Amino acid sequence: MANITREQLKEFLDSGNTNLKTWLGKVPDLTDLEIRGLDFDRERYKLGGRLRGVDFRGCRFREGAEWCGGHDFSYTDMRGANLEGVNLTGAKASDADWTGVNLDKANLSWGLFVDCILSGAKLRGATLFQTDLNNSFLDGADFSGATFDRASVHAADLTGTNFSGIRASGTSIGGGHNLCFEDAYLRGVDFWGQYLVGASFRGADLRGADLSNTNLKGADFTRAIIDWRTKLNGATVDDNTIWNVAKGGAVLLGKQRKFRREWILEERKQSEFKEAQSRKSKVLEDLAYIYQG
Repeated sequence: MANITREQLKEFLDSGNTNLKTWLGKVPDLTDLEIRGLDFDRERYKLGGRLRGVDFRGCRFREGAEWCGGHDFSYTDMRGANLEGVNLTGAKASDADWTGVNLDKANLSWGLFVDCILSGAKLRGATLFQTDLNNSFLDGADFSGATFDRASVHAADLTGTNFSGIRASGTSIGGGHNLCFEDAYLRGVDFWGQYLVGASFRGADLRGADLSNTNLKGADFTRAIIDWRTKLNGATVDDNTIWNVAKGGAVLLGKQRKFRREWILEERKQSEFKEAQSRKSKVLEDLAYIYQG
């Protein structure tokens, strides 16, 4: 439990000091402390590593502030807090509720946000280098203009997540319904086997992206750019999938023809197998008749 009160922490913030340990005279422990609505208006604070379960609801952090160094925000309540432009490099926020938090232009590199609720969060222009967002809830989150580099985004819920204009490389992104990747830079991004029904890839750069075995029913590729490295093997499409690509049309046509050839070959194999099974049954019936005679 916390060894400091909300009133003491507010006094510390108002004092102009930045090192809580020095000010308090002991190692600070903020575990489960309720400090909602306080302003952290200094560029850098040293609050110690014990921040688990703190109630940060509505708190405001100075833009450009340094909260890097692996702060543990696990089990914290950050709903509605303003962390715009804050450096959270190496932060851990597992099993935390960060619903509606403002992380625009924040640096989340090397962060661990497993099982974190980020529903409706703003992450526009954020930096995510080797950030782990697996099993997090990102429904309604806005990543427009964000940079993903070797990040992992296999979230528990990506419903309505906005990835428009992102720049992603070496990144694996999970599926969801009606995702928006408009004008996104998705070269080499791994979507293998994901559910992408109704996704918008309008104007997206998909050169080298892996869309193998994905469900692309109703997806829109208008003005998208693909090339021979774009993998679409085994993708599921329907009459509502729009393929009006800006570049790579000939390549796409070749891939679609390949799909049709593969489908025809598979259909032929299935037909031949059924015929063979039928012939086998007929032979067995004839033999049974002979033996009975």
